[in-house]
Amino acid sequence: MDKLTKNEEIFLIAIWRLEDRAYGYLIRRHILREFQQEFSIGHLYSVLNQLDRKGYVSKNEGGSNQSRRGKPKIYYKLTREGIMALKAARRAHDLIWNGISMRALEEGEK
Repeated sequence: MDKLTKNEEIFLIAIWRLEDRAYGYLIRRHILREFQQEFSIGHLYSVLNQLDRKGYVSKNEGGSNQSRRGKPKIYYKLTREGIMALKAARRAHDLIWNGISMRALEEGEK
């Protein structure tokens, strides 16, 4: 299993949080709201396709409607491998930050 990039980690967390509502527009909006990061549509789908190629997400077509000019929404869901990759990222973060509190960092700014 490859280590996740920070962007991949953010996208996987957004998809996990959105559950069965995870499609491009809502993923992008969630990331902007929760992580204060904005991605272009092209970059958004580049990362989503990368996660699909790595086997971390699966894609399913939803219904289409007039407002989408007949194109179906593509919904994303974490795979078992995606969940395992997030668990590994979380463990790595915990190890890296072990023993360093936010207070210690704030005191270090003085």
